[in-house]
Order: sequence, then C-alpha cells, then structure tokens
Amino acid sequence: MVCLKFNSFAAPGEAYHAGATILEPNATLQLHTHDFHEVFWIANGSGIHECNGTSHSIRPGFLAFIRPSDIHNFMTNDESLCLRNIAFQTRSASTIEGSLRENGNMTIFQNAELNVQTKISPALLKELNAAFDRLAVSPRHLTTLYAFLFDLVDRLASGAQASPQTRSVPSWLLKAVEDLRNPETQEKGLAGFYSLCGRCQEHVARACRKHYGRTPSELLNQHRLERAAALLTATDDDVLSIALECGWSNLGHFYDIFKRAYRCSPGRFRQTARGTLPSFKTSI
Repeated sequence: MVCLKFNSFAAPGEAYHAGATILEPNATLQLHTHDFHEVFWIANGSGIHECNGTSHSIRPGFLAFIRPSDIHNFMTNDESLCLRNIAFQTRSASTIEGSLRENGNMTIFQNAELNVQTKISPALLKELNAAFDRLAVSPRHLTTLYAFLFDLVDRLASGAQASPQTRSVPSWLLKAVEDLRNPETQEKGLAGFYSLCGRCQEHVARACRKHYGRTPSELLNQHRLERAAALLTATDDDVLSIALECGWSNLGHFYDIFKRAYRCSPGRFRQTARGTLPSFKTSI
C-alpha cells in the first residue's frame, strides 16, 4: 500500500496543494493512505470510489473529505474520470475542526465512521471548479485555504449551496448566466446571451453590473476561460486547439487574457494544476 506524503509534492511553506487527476477508461489506482487531509470532488466522468472497504459509484458532483487514516482508491470502467482535490496538513484540519465545534457546526474530520461525503448541486460544482482554478495558481497561503474550506463547509451545513451573490439575482438572468457554461451558448457569443435574457441590451448590461459586477462581455469571457482552464487540466489537447474550441481565433489574444485572469501562461497553469496520483495508476 502506498502512503502519499504532503512534502513530496508541496513546496516548503505551502499550506495546501491543488491537483487535478485524470484517470483513463479501465484504470485503477492502488489503495493508498496519506499523511495529510484532503477534500476531493468529481469534475467530470464516472467511476468507483472505494474507501475503508466500502465502494461508491461516483459522478460529477460527488464530494468527500478524506482523513489520513482513510484507505481509498479510484477505479474507472468504460469512461474516463477527472477529479480535483485540495490537500492540506493535519494541523490545518485541526484548526478548522476546532472552529466548527465552537460554532456548533458539522464535524468533517474527527468522525469515527466513514468520511463525510455528499452530492453537491451543479451550481456549487461549477463554483468549486472555478475556485480550484484560482487556488491552483494563487500563493498557497493558510488564509486562502481557510477561506475556501470555511465557505464550503458553511454551505454544505446550511444546505444553501447557491452562493449569497446569486440568491438575489433575477431568475431570467441567473438562468442565462448559468447557460453560459454550455459550449453551444458560448459559440453564439453576446448575441446568444442577450437572446437568452429576453431583455434589451441596456437592461441586461445594467443587471449584469448590479448583480455580478461585470459587463456581459466580461461574463462571457469568464465562462470561456473557465472552460479553457478545465480543458487544460482534464485533457492533453494542445493550447491552440483549446483556444479555438473556447472561442479565440487569435492565440496571442488568448494568452494575454488568460494571463490576466490566472497570472500565468496556459502551459504553466496546466503544469501547476496537474495532480500527483497518476504515477500510481495501473491498468485493470
């Protein structure tokens, strides 16, 4: 059995590691433990998660907190699997757990039974994937880790998986912005977005600035960038193909806008966001 070590992939002084792991069809990982805690979720694909002798079918939106004592692995059948995880040290988990107990909140690390796991909403999955993209390229400080985990746990405990920002958004705008996740909608550009909103352009622009703090064009680029970041972590497609698929015919412009958003090149982002588990992959 393999025991993964935090210091083997995290640089000195880093509070966490954000990694994306891709499992090809008909593959498995060895059973393994860690000397760290982690939270992972399934971004796309399907497979089996085995933890402490119990197997669970996993699909997009499956999320689980894993402790060092948990023994687990992942398997795929005829479909590939992309999972994203945030790994962090035990002392950080103890701080978070202590704060949760003081506030009468759920416990996620100290339960004697199986690790906490749940199926999250599509809206929260989208936000977690976007948060992962930021965490992967941000300075890996404790404050960044705590902000992410406390927000996640609070939303899981309260059952309010939509962000506070989106709860007051008009339903017509919320639906149109959510639909920007679809590649078909992105291909239609701003004209398609305005059509989905069913309001005049001036009204849509005012609502976007009020509720999202962005113009319609900035919202469209945000979703295109999130899709590009997901393709960089979940596929081996070259950068030019990804840029074209996400709506940028000018590769230089794509590099510029990506660097402004993620503070690194697409290639560097891919290298930074890739996980550490594939080296333990074996064919079934």
